[in-house]
Amino acid sequence: MTARAAADDALGLMQVLPAPGNEMDTATACVAPPRYELRFASLIVPGRALSFPCDARGVVELDALSDPARCNYFFARTSVGCDFGLPSVVLRSDD
Repeated sequence: MTARAAADDALGLMQVLPAPGNEMDTATACVAPPRYELRFASLIVPGRALSFPCDARGVVELDALSDPARCNYFFARTSVGCDFGLPSVVLRSDD
């Protein structure tokens, strides 16, 4: 068992495989929008934050971010303790 499979198993996640002959084209597969976001709260301006879509564990899919969002993500990560607090994973509020 790989480390990833062991971690997924510990979290109660299952890998769902298609039935033989029913493989999906991953380029056109429907993907649910992320339900969580990784939020970096500003230490300078109360109430301000940078947030990025992520999974329940706080993993951000960097390839899915736009170039400006990716730059903001790296800026927030490198500014923790100076401009931003530690990130937290929060459930997205879809207004």
